[in-house]
Amino acid sequence: MVGRNVRIPGVYFERRERRERALALGESGIPVLMGLASRGPLDVPVKVFSYDEYHKLFGAPVPGTFLNDAVYGFFKNGGRFCYIIRVAHKRGGATEEVAARASYQVLDSQGRPTMLIEAANEGVWGNQIQIEVRDPQDKPKTYITFDLEANQTKMTVKSARGFERGSMVRLFNRKQEHYGVLAEVQSKMLRLRDSDVVRETFKSSDLTYIEPVEFEIFVKEGAKLEHYQALSMAVGSENYPERVINDASQLIRVQILDNEGTLAERIPKPVGPVSLEGGLDGLQVITPEDFIGINEGPDQRFGLRALEANEEIDLIALPDLMACHMLGLGFQNRRDIEAVQEAVCNHCELLKDRFAILDIPPGMNAEQALSWRLQFDSDFAAFYYPWIGIPSAEGYRIIPPCGHIAGVYSRCDREGGPHRAAANEVIQGAVALDVMLEEEEIGYMNSQGVNGLRLLPQRGIRIWGARTVSSRKEWRYVPVRRSFNMIRRAIFQGSQWVVFENNEPELWQKLERQIKYFLNGLFERGFFAGEAPDQAFYVRCNSETNPAERREAGELVAEIGIAPVRPAEFLTFVLEQQLSAE
Repeated sequence: MVGRNVRIPGVYFERRERRERALALGESGIPVLMGLASRGPLDVPVKVFSYDEYHKLFGAPVPGTFLNDAVYGFFKNGGRFCYIIRVAHKRGGATEEVAARASYQVLDSQGRPTMLIEAANEGVWGNQIQIEVRDPQDKPKTYITFDLEANQTKMTVKSARGFERGSMVRLFNRKQEHYGVLAEVQSKMLRLRDSDVVRETFKSSDLTYIEPVEFEIFVKEGAKLEHYQALSMAVGSENYPERVINDASQLIRVQILDNEGTLAERIPKPVGPVSLEGGLDGLQVITPEDFIGINEGPDQRFGLRALEANEEIDLIALPDLMACHMLGLGFQNRRDIEAVQEAVCNHCELLKDRFAILDIPPGMNAEQALSWRLQFDSDFAAFYYPWIGIPSAEGYRIIPPCGHIAGVYSRCDREGGPHRAAANEVIQGAVALDVMLEEEEIGYMNSQGVNGLRLLPQRGIRIWGARTVSSRKEWRYVPVRRSFNMIRRAIFQGSQWVVFENNEPELWQKLERQIKYFLNGLFERGFFAGEAPDQAFYVRCNSETNPAERREAGELVAEIGIAPVRPAEFLTFVLEQQLSAE
C-alpha cells in the first residue's frame, strides 16, 4: 500500500487558512519633544534612547532654552525612549536668518565645481568643520604584459591585486594615457567598460602602467576626525563618495556636481585644509509656522507636520515654545504661543492617537493660569502648572515641566498601562516650584482642567491632577482619553487584514471574535469598569451594522463600546464612634 504522503510527479495545490492577526496594545508613553538645539537633523523626528545619545546628536544646549533639560527630565523620570524634533527658521524673507548648512565647493582640474561638501545638518557648528582633499600617497599599480590593441577593452596584467570592479583607472606610458572604468577584474586580467574602449594601441614594451584614479578626504571637527580613502568618481564604484560618506559620516554630506567635463577632468583637485562656511542656526526669527511646519511630501516635511507619518509616538511636548518668546527669538507676543498650542491640539484631534502635554506660560499666577487654560477646549491635551525648579550652580532654576511629566507618563504606562493616571507621582529631579499653590487653589484649578503640581513634605513634588481641557464630561480624564487612543490604534493597525476580504458573515464573525478577545484581555488587566466582560465592553459586527447599502459601498462596520475606568479623585472617609451606655 502506498502511503498518503508519497506522490507521483505532478502539480498539487494545498489550501491553507489565513488566520487573522492577533490584536495587541502597542507600547505607549513615547513622546516627541520639540525645541531648539545647536545641531542635529531638522527635517525628521530622531529617536533617542538616552540623554547621552541626545547630547551626542544635538550638541550643547542653546543658552536660555529648555529642550536639553526636558530630555534629561524625561529619562530621569523613567522614560525609555523618545523622539526629538529640532526647530529652526526654515523659510523666510531675504533679510531673515534661515537655517543653513556650512559648505565648501571642491573644484576639478579645470577650475569647475565638481563636489559639494556640506555639514551634516544646519547650524553655525558646521563652520568649525575642516576638510582636506588629497591624492593618496600609496596606491596599487600594475602593468600590462601583452599589447592592448586599439578598439579593445580587455588587458592582461602582471597582477590585479588592489583593483576593484567599477573603479576608475588610468592607463599611461611615456607617449599616451587613457581613462576608463573597470567592468571586470580577475587575478591577471582587467576589462574596461565597452564605452571606454582604447583608441590607440598600448604597447607592453613601452611599460604601460595601470593605476586607480582615487582621492581621499579628511574631515575634522574639534576632537572628531574622519578619514575616507580610495574614493572614486565612477558612479558604479563601491567607493563612490556619496555612497560611502553620506552613509557613515557624522559630520558631512557629499554631493557630486554635474559639469561639462569628462570623467577624467572631474576628479577633485587637492585642497585644504579649509573650513566650511555659511552655516546658520536660524534662531533669530523663529515663528509659529516653524513649529507647526509643513507636509508637502517625503522630502518636504518639518515641525509638527513631520509627525503625521509617525505611528509610534503618542505624546507631544514643546519645552522650548516659551523660550522663543522669553528670548525674543521672533515670537511677537503670547498669541504666538497660543497659536502653536492650538495647532498641537488640532494635530492630536486629527490623528486621534496622540496626546499633548502643555505648559502654562511663565510668570502667571493661579488666576492667570486658569484664564490661559480657558482659551482651549480639547479632549487630547492637558495643562500642568506651575513650572518646576531643577538643580543648578545657583541652587535651582525654573523650567517648564512637560519633559519631566512625559517621563512620568512613560513610567506609569510601563508599570501599569495608559489606563492608570500619571498622578500622585513624584517628579524626579524637581527640587522646587515656581509658585506654591494652596490646597483650595489646587482643588479649584483641578476642577477647571489645570493639573497642579504640589510639594508634599517628605513625599516630594508630585503631579496632583489627571484632567484634560475638554468641556465634555466623558473625556474629562487623561487616562480615559489615552486608553481610547491606544485601543483605537491597536484595532486600526491589527485589523488591516480585513481589507479586500469578502464582506460576508464569516468575515464579520472573525473580526468580532478578534476584537472581543483583545478587549477581554484588557478587561482582565483592569482597563475597564464592570464586574464582568459584558458590563465592560461590547462588540457588534453583523447584518445590522453592515446592511446591504454599506456592503454595496465596500464598507465594513464593527460597533465597539467600552466602559473606561476613571480616576478616584475624591476619597470619603466616614468615622463612626460607638458611645458606651451609662
